Amino acid sequence: MSACKQATVVIIGAGIAGLLAAAAVADSFQKVILLERDQLPQGPVLRKGVPQGAHVHGLLVAGQNALESLLAGVMDEVIEAGGGLGDMLSDALFYIGRQRLVSGQSGLQGLVASRPLLEWVVRRRVAALPNVAFHSGVEVASLNHDCLQGRVTGVNVVPLDPAQPPTLILADLVIDACGRGSRCVRWLKQLGYAEPPVSSQPVDVTYTSCYFQRKETDLPGLRAVLCAHSAEFATPSGLLEQENMRWIISCGGFANQSAPDDIQGFRDHLAHHAPPETARVAASALPIGSPVSFRYPVSERRHFERMARFPAGYLVLGDALCSLNPVYGQGMTLAACEAVVLRQCLKQGPDKLAPRFFKAVAGKISQAWDITQHSDLALPMVVGPRPFGFSLMCRYLDRVVLAAKTDLKIARALLSVIHLITPPVSLLHPATVWRVLRGTACSFNR
Repeated sequence: MSACKQATVVIIGAGIAGLLAAAAVADSFQKVILLERDQLPQGPVLRKGVPQGAHVHGLLVAGQNALESLLAGVMDEVIEAGGGLGDMLSDALFYIGRQRLVSGQSGLQGLVASRPLLEWVVRRRVAALPNVAFHSGVEVASLNHDCLQGRVTGVNVVPLDPAQPPTLILADLVIDACGRGSRCVRWLKQLGYAEPPVSSQPVDVTYTSCYFQRKETDLPGLRAVLCAHSAEFATPSGLLEQENMRWIISCGGFANQSAPDDIQGFRDHLAHHAPPETARVAASALPIGSPVSFRYPVSERRHFERMARFPAGYLVLGDALCSLNPVYGQGMTLAACEAVVLRQCLKQGPDKLAPRFFKAVAGKISQAWDITQHSDLALPMVVGPRPFGFSLMCRYLDRVVLAAKTDLKIARALLSVIHLITPPVSLLHPATVWRVLRGTACSFNR
């Protein structure tokens, strides 16, 4: 990076991805402007622009590490505000299908905090940075572009208040972090650029969630009960401790197998499609409000790293870059990891920032994408071509899960992959394969 900071960066979207992008670029720009359609609340409350905010959210260990590197001490602030941390195997129960992983010290701390609380704490930290400004109640209509230089030079902003005039905000860098609703592809086409190649995987998952009053006697010693789906049990669910003495319970279903959104139907569904601990809390605890549902049709990844031409002065980050089946809880973690990569790329200088950034984050995205693809395609109702060797890998992973029921070392290795600390290929290390096969030989020979 040159000795002089660039003047201005504009970030479209003030959700988690936009906030962490602001934290990443604050040292490299004189002014950071976040543009947000919503009127941002003054506390940890739901807002219209985050429709998933009322559902179980997770920040994986890789995401916690990235968040802390961007905003040192922020995890402690989340805890002080009412969040909590717990070991993934001693303070939580972790199921894959109907099989529960062994209890013990995993060494991996899971965060239990609502999405509104986490976003509010992060926004408060970012807002305290001296060169950051928020403009809420505005919408970006289009990008400003210098066709001779092949460069985005700002954004054309339309206030939602019709009494306010449109404005042009000039910028050295524009970052699109406005999620799945991003108009980045349309804007690129308007400027004469090709559409990026897209990978997509229909999943058609719907999940229903409800808050419940929490008592210390509900699940003594536990802060969460998590259940990932399997080929034989296609119903992911999660029960997490939340601030203000609440539980949140979410239950997902594929291909129109979602939980009902009335409280008795929700409880009845959990009694048959969730771990017994989750069903027991739902049956006895007092609900707070009514269940709400959210449908997610397709995972989608835009391969900007494969484009031959891309305008300088423009980046795409977060769900606008890659949006994954939310039952895996990878979205906020990927956004945090991408923000760390962005900060690293800026330290290397402003030249060819977009191709360097997209290439650098492609590997991190691929790790998460491969995990979700394999798990989704293992379900018979999910449509899509299965890659060569898919059945063999499924059988091996079934044995990994079986071994993890009794082998703490294998359970730790599996959770390390799920939390994006180690790549999936680590489960194929010869020592791990030997341990898995030795530990499951008797079970598979029955």
